[in-house]
Amino acid sequence: MRSHVVLIDPLGERAVWRAFLEQQRACYARYGAGAAAHEPELCPDLLWLLCVFDDDGGELVAGARIQVRAPDQPLPLEQALASIPRVAREVARRYADGIGEVGALWSAPSRARSGIGGAVIAASVACAAAIGVRHLVSLAHQHNRFTRRVGFEPDARIGALPYPDDRYRSTVNFCDARDAPTADPDVRRAILAMRRNVLRGEPADLDLYPVCSGEGPDGPTREIPQGVIRMSNIAAKSRPTRHPQRRGTPRPLVEGVHVVETSGPPDEAARALFEAGPRLTASSASADTTVTLRAPDGALLAVASVTRGDRSLLAGASPRVAYVGDLAWREGDEAMAALVLYAAARRARIDGASTIAAHVCDPHRAVTGALGLEAIEGLAWVRDETGARPRSLVPAANRLDLAIDRAWAAFAQVRDERPSPEWFIDEVDETIERWLADLYGRGFFRAVFERTLTREQYVYAASNMHQFVRWTTRLLGLAVGSSHERATRDHFLGHLAGEVNHEIIIERDLAHLDVDVSYVVERMAPSPHTRHFMAVQESLIGFHHDPVAFMASPLAAEGIASHLTPAFVDALEATIAGWGVSEPRRAMTFFTSHVHTDGGDDGHWETTLGLLRAHLDAELVAARFLATLRSSMSALTGAYDEYVDDVESIAPHALDTRALAAAEACAAEE
Repeated sequence: MRSHVVLIDPLGERAVWRAFLEQQRACYARYGAGAAAHEPELCPDLLWLLCVFDDDGGELVAGARIQVRAPDQPLPLEQALASIPRVAREVARRYADGIGEVGALWSAPSRARSGIGGAVIAASVACAAAIGVRHLVSLAHQHNRFTRRVGFEPDARIGALPYPDDRYRSTVNFCDARDAPTADPDVRRAILAMRRNVLRGEPADLDLYPVCSGEGPDGPTREIPQGVIRMSNIAAKSRPTRHPQRRGTPRPLVEGVHVVETSGPPDEAARALFEAGPRLTASSASADTTVTLRAPDGALLAVASVTRGDRSLLAGASPRVAYVGDLAWREGDEAMAALVLYAAARRARIDGASTIAAHVCDPHRAVTGALGLEAIEGLAWVRDETGARPRSLVPAANRLDLAIDRAWAAFAQVRDERPSPEWFIDEVDETIERWLADLYGRGFFRAVFERTLTREQYVYAASNMHQFVRWTTRLLGLAVGSSHERATRDHFLGHLAGEVNHEIIIERDLAHLDVDVSYVVERMAPSPHTRHFMAVQESLIGFHHDPVAFMASPLAAEGIASHLTPAFVDALEATIAGWGVSEPRRAMTFFTSHVHTDGGDDGHWETTLGLLRAHLDAELVAARFLATLRSSMSALTGAYDEYVDDVESIAPHALDTRALAAAEACAAEE
């Protein structure tokens, strides 16, 4: 009979809590130990139920509870064994990492001798990560044959105790729930698999647990008590969970919510919100960016921080990991938790991250659910001792694209809204500007600024540009034919009119350098990355017939020209003059002409962004456009790099070095 275990907060599920107590008392009474079935006080964040439901019918058939140690809330076993000082000392020694007591284990008569007790205790080890405790402690009597199999080790110095009465010999057992190092290997694998279930917000499959022969407790079989609680009775509850956005400037996200991004960790107001909240993530003192959500009047709604992975608490993380911390939101407004996580993940996308990660203690899955995070095995947990009780936070991560999709979906479940039109335009603009900042510092552009670009490298670059520029008007014609909206069609018609015969400009530039232009026009094959760029835009309009996605390719290409500065034009002119070319500007008219047509408010760059405002109106649409944009940018980066690298071997300084080496070799032989 298949079954699964669910981690439940009894404060939010009172019917389950009553059924749990009823069945626990009935189970203990069957063994004459009814007095040991205590009803603890319900305290937020300190008491958790592990409830086992049959897959067939959803009946509650077994359970246990975890009670977390807090400064003013000693564990039940500390109180029961107050006469043994070592118990309190051992609990105190583990307190800083978070410790909870596993107890109240029971099962229905239908599950007697089934080994379900070991499976439930293994599930408690798996669930520890979700509630922020690294250590577990239990009192287990001699009939529990599974205690050591699941990683609990008895404290030999305390020894066996007559608890709850003289019929039993019980031991105090401790477990390191992070790694379960002493668990049987097959049980440890089951625990790690169940942990992944729990951190995803899924029920843990108890059938993963490998039952040993004779593992179940003995006892008579009786009918299940009346008033059985079923899984179907539990309400499904979820905590949802004209320029780039400038630091400190409020930007509209959805109605009534503005995003403000600031450099560094959260300020005092944001810190106060975090410290007063549930503290589901770690705090990052080295945060690169703090993302806050604010009402139009400036009131703080939510906060999260983003840190580059290699500067975060996640040891050994790559710079392409974005580490999220300091999550907090106003109580009762879970939609803002999902929205600020979405905004933080969007910041990570702009920064070029591919993975999002956090250290979490998140039983309600406000973070892990909204971002789809899964635990990372083998990495250190983080200790947080600053709140009402110590916690151990588990490292968890997800692919960034999945996390963004999950976070927006979590918000949309609560509020069916669309982002502001400026939200995605800001991201497109900043994504291109960040890319250009890198591009201008490398390859072709670096060689121009450093005056090291050779004639051969420039000719190779211009010749490859000719390979795709000569197709521009034909591709724009296809875009006109695929545009069913007048504004889009007019945009491409205007762009087409401004691109007619631009390849001839390149031919004139090359002719001024005495290049064999007929080879470039008739017989040359483009370089690999140039062909990559051509393939991207050709497929978008020639195969997919998607004029909006197609805009990404010219936007990237024209972004290069529209952001060139007079300093670059002067450096290129000086470089060409250095080759002994008279009238060097006649060899660079393609570059100078595109600065005028692509830049400024009336250039292609600004008009394309203006049109995109009407089309990038949803996260899905924007994500696909941004992926296309990054593909075009990647191709152009590779192209401008290979324009220099592929001709490096015939650059004058390379030839000079070889000639010098040959001369030295000849001299040595003589």
